[in-house]
Amino acid sequence: MKKLIFTLCTFAFVSGFSQTAKDLFGASDVEVTYLGIDYSHVKLVGEFAQIGGAGDKGLGEIKNTYFPSWNNVVLSEPEKYDLAGMLRKEHVTYDPEMIMKKNDETPIEELEAYQAPFYKKTSKNSSTNIILKVKKG
Repeated sequence: MKKLIFTLCTFAFVSGFSQTAKDLFGASDVEVTYLGIDYSHVKLVGEFAQIGGAGDKGLGEIKNTYFPSWNNVVLSEPEKYDLAGMLRKEHVTYDPEMIMKKNDETPIEELEAYQAPFYKKTSKNSSTNIILKVKKG
């Protein structure tokens, strides 16, 4: 779970394309802001049931309950998710409000998929285009 969150968060850390990996992960004066995890382009494939038969989870519940909880885990458990330490920074600013709002505005019907999506580099859903939309904001 930590690896998944770290991978998803990596996109949110970089506030511009002029930074290098050395700037981000090395000792430097580049400021880092944790924006949260953007679930607005997530496609949920398959059935969603709790372990032990606790019941199915609908798309609405996943969006409205789990997405905010998964975003807040980095904020609520800083001893487990020491972003400043991982990035060798004195300080990391946390500002997930924009991403949380974006996740909340995502239509439920756009979350459902029947097969794993394939995103081309040139598609509107490519990671580069998604990041550019966030930057324009």
